[in-house]
Amino acid sequence: MTKFFLLNIVFIASFYSLGFTVDKGSLCVASMPGEKAYNGPNMTSAETYVGAADTIVVQVGKNEIMVSPDSGGKIYGLSLDKNHLVQIKKGNSNKVSFWFDFKEEGSSSLCLWYYKGYGTFSLLNTNDRRCNCN
Repeated sequence: MTKFFLLNIVFIASFYSLGFTVDKGSLCVASMPGEKAYNGPNMTSAETYVGAADTIVVQVGKNEIMVSPDSGGKIYGLSLDKNHLVQIKKGNSNKVSFWFDFKEEGSSSLCLWYYKGYGTFSLLNTNDRRCNCN
């Protein structure tokens, strides 16, 4: 019985050390739209504008990733039971900040997407066609 108990503890510790999590959420950050993504009028304020060639940093808690027109990314291991602060930065300035909650959004796997026309960031379900995470 003791061997079985120890084996279970070793298995569980290995499970977590490999990066597998239980009851955790993820946030996929879609790559930024390129030059041809939107050709309509620019209705974006100067404070939130992100150009086609710009690279931004998306920070959620202590996790951050760089996002460009060529690459997106994913943040794993986010708690499903608390609110998360998302900060979007370009250079040294904070462009946008907002809070979200996985339960309120109705999914444990979300996508952060930038709409170039209005210069807004939105949370989508990862199954949405606009969510093109690389």
